[in-house]
Amino acid sequence: MKVDDVRALPPLILLLLVVLSSPGLIHVSAQEAPGRLIYIYFPGSDGQRVAGVLREIYGNSTPISFYSVEPEQGGSPLYYLYWMTTGARPAGSSTIPQYGGVNQSTVLILWNNTALVGNPLVDPSIHPYAYNPLYNLSGNYIPPRIISVKANNSFHWDEIDSDVRLNLSGSVLSIEVVKQGYTWTLNTTQSRELAPPRIFVLLNETRFLSAGNYTITFYVIRADPENITLFFPGSVRMDIGAGSGVSGIISHTTPWSIIDRDLFTRLPSDAAAWWLQQSVLTLGDVTRLAAGNVNVSVTLVYMPHLVLLKNLTGGVTSPDMVDAVYNGFKLVAASLITTYRDAAIVVFDTGEAGRPGYLAIAKGSVQQANISLTSSQLVAFILAGSSLTPLGYSNLLNLLQQRKLEIGDLNVKVNELNNTVTSMNQTINELTGKLATCSSENTLLNSRITQVNAELEKAKALYTQAYTYITLGLATTIAVSVALGYIAILAARKKP
Repeated sequence: MKVDDVRALPPLILLLLVVLSSPGLIHVSAQEAPGRLIYIYFPGSDGQRVAGVLREIYGNSTPISFYSVEPEQGGSPLYYLYWMTTGARPAGSSTIPQYGGVNQSTVLILWNNTALVGNPLVDPSIHPYAYNPLYNLSGNYIPPRIISVKANNSFHWDEIDSDVRLNLSGSVLSIEVVKQGYTWTLNTTQSRELAPPRIFVLLNETRFLSAGNYTITFYVIRADPENITLFFPGSVRMDIGAGSGVSGIISHTTPWSIIDRDLFTRLPSDAAAWWLQQSVLTLGDVTRLAAGNVNVSVTLVYMPHLVLLKNLTGGVTSPDMVDAVYNGFKLVAASLITTYRDAAIVVFDTGEAGRPGYLAIAKGSVQQANISLTSSQLVAFILAGSSLTPLGYSNLLNLLQQRKLEIGDLNVKVNELNNTVTSMNQTINELTGKLATCSSENTLLNSRITQVNAELEKAKALYTQAYTYITLGLATTIAVSVALGYIAILAARKKP
């Protein structure tokens, strides 16, 4: 670590103490603790405007901590991005190497469980949670273009090797990709864009393009019976530039890396602004994918669109183009918060000569600390979230996430036990009911047995009485028979 880096640490530690001692970024109640952090490096942006967007999205009840950042040394956004990515200050401010000249092993160790989105310095074939919009583009993207044909006519699209027919019936425009069998319709009086973009699956590679999943969308510049003029913003194959841990279907595939300056300056202002917003939404889609990986607790996003706009226009930017970038940022931030309600968003800019930077922390300290940072101190603050520092947010959040998972498992077990207890109580109640029924039946049976015994005793008495009567009758009958026999004998003796 260099001497200047060491000097940056005391104010950094003070800021960390302020943040950690507040009910905000890390030291919060279990219900408020963020499950993930999403850093957005937004160079060239207005801090107050960004803070206003965050307040609008989160609501007034969520505190937004805001710190001013004084720029130093005149470094470019890529200069500071390199510093954050590698942990080392660049040797010079003018030349920053591409990802091929960056020590990727150091990057992987430093940010091993952090998603690096939109970062042109990272190799996604090495870092599984990285997205580099400049990586491996050749033969893997449909270039942007302006399409102009007469209504109800077709043209051949070389990259996808298919005829495309444009039909206009009243205000309804239909776009048919003949070979692949896709047809899309658009009511031009209701919208000038085919939205959301349609997934386009190229089953077989062409001379110019690899097979895979792309998206198709258009902006209608002109649509009348004489002429149809469309702008296609370009589309990169969905899996290009993304690490193995950043995969899935996304709606937008137009990164800032394929925005062509010559084509941009030829477009009407509204179409150019729409192109910029499409690229912001593409970055947002990839960010949402990366942040959703179960192994990722911190996501660091590079959003250079305002700097790109300045370079595209030579510094002369129209308000609608600037608004398009901020509106895209708002859509991205709102989508992230909606998808990940436990996320805390941190937006920052290192600033530049004549324009201060800022650090805005959603869900930060309720009380605003009177702290002003330098750009190098801001970099040190970001590096505090890496895997190599004892206060690394990623490590703390991973532990917190593990505890949440453990608590979730325990809650499941408690619910299972509660269900078991409920089932057992129900069984006991059923057995108690059956026991009560058995007791009632037993009482009835005992009563019946008593009745039967009484009847039996009565029957025995009757039997004894009958037996006595029968015995006496039999004795009487015998006696009468004997008497009659004796009389008969006497009568026989008296005959002569």
